[in-house]
Amino acid sequence: MVWGGIAYDSRSTLIVMRGTLTSQRYVDDILRPHVGPFLNVPPGAIFQQDNARPHTARVAQDFLRHFQTLPWLVRSPDLSPVEHVWDQLKRQMPSYHSVHQCFSNCGSRLPGGRDKRTRRARVYRK
Repeated sequence: MVWGGIAYDSRSTLIVMRGTLTSQRYVDDILRPHVGPFLNVPPGAIFQQDNARPHTARVAQDFLRHFQTLPWLVRSPDLSPVEHVWDQLKRQMPSYHSVHQCFSNCGSRLPGGRDKRTRRARVYRK
């Protein structure tokens, strides 16, 4: 699984998660180290995510109560801005044969290229 976040003028670190993404891993490996700091930078930032089980679990919701969130509309992937980024990334990356190869080079091919808020992809194994 690959996780990434976008904002109006920036994006988060791309995170590659291997294995099963549990709600606790979601909080420990994604929300706490990446989403929290990312949302604290622009005042009034709003966080949106889909209704995947790790996202809707109590532990994740408890963490997110400190931030403003936008509810996910059921069966509405077209209303999620990040889905358009994933689609563009998939179209630009068909020749890569491994996740490592893809994420080693993808920063310069995402909209906006590399910027000060983008760090290299991180891989978590559990």
